[in-house]
This record gives sequence, C-alpha cells and structure tokens, in this order.
Amino acid sequence: MEATDIDELKRLYDMLKSMDFESMEPNQKMSVERFNSSYIRESDRVAFADLMIVAEALCSGKSNLSKNMLAQRVAIILGDDFEERQNIFDGFSNLYDERSGVWGVAHGGGKTTLGEDSLETARRYVERLLLFFLENRDDYDGHGAILRELADEIEKNHLEVSFPE
Repeated sequence: MEATDIDELKRLYDMLKSMDFESMEPNQKMSVERFNSSYIRESDRVAFADLMIVAEALCSGKSNLSKNMLAQRVAIILGDDFEERQNIFDGFSNLYDERSGVWGVAHGGGKTTLGEDSLETARRYVERLLLFFLENRDDYDGHGAILRELADEIEKNHLEVSFPE
C-alpha cells in the first residue's frame, strides 16, 4: 500500500466515523460493509468480488450498465483529465473482465487466481469511489441524484462533440 492510499483510507475512515451509519442510503451502507469485508476475507477472490459489486452498486445504482458504461462512469468520477480517464477506463475494464473470468461458473470463465495487483487496484478504485459519493452526498438529493447528474453530464458532453466536416 502506498502513502497516498493510506491517506485516502484514513480520510474515508474519519468520514465514516463522523456519519450516522444506520441512516445511510442502503446501497451506500452495503458498499461500505463490502469494502470493509474485503480486508478480512480469507479468499482474495471473494474480496475482489465484493469490491467489484461495490463499484457496480455505486456507479450504476438501479440501472443495469454494460461493462463499458460502468468503466466510463468510474473513469469520469476518478480521472482528472483525458489521459488519466483513459487509463482508468482500461484498467477497470480489465478488472471487470477478470471478475467475469474468476467466477467462471456464472460468466463462462474458469480462471481460479487473480492477477498480481488486481485486488489492490480494485480496492483503490472502490475506496476513491466511496470517498466521492460520501463527500458529495450533501450536495445532491441522494445517491440517485448524483448518478442522474452524472448521466446528464455524459450525455450533454457527448452531444457537444463537434465532428469534422
């Protein structure tokens, strides 16, 4: 774990200490619980699955998003510029594919081990996603409102792309 990871984890911990956990929205509460459980799971595969479930719950809400749409949302939330967003998009897409492969029974894969850095990379993405949603919860009318605003911004910016003549 890198120093920046430790700082963000401490920031998340401090934020959670100051919140009324029982009054949290259900999917944010579940997300915190699964994130925490990823540190105590005996199986890295189960911890990894927990983290991927959290990313899906946070970024898709009640919608069923494709891998690319989910990766796009993760990248937009976490990235500061195009290059960083592209790297996050690619990285998260690879993790999503790996999640499908590790749970071969459900998704046609059959791989039994994780990549060397997959668990820590997933944990880092989810930690940052949790921070984003928890830090912005008071600026919107709930988690769903954040996702609607995100979807509106994606659509608006997509439509503002100018095509060469």
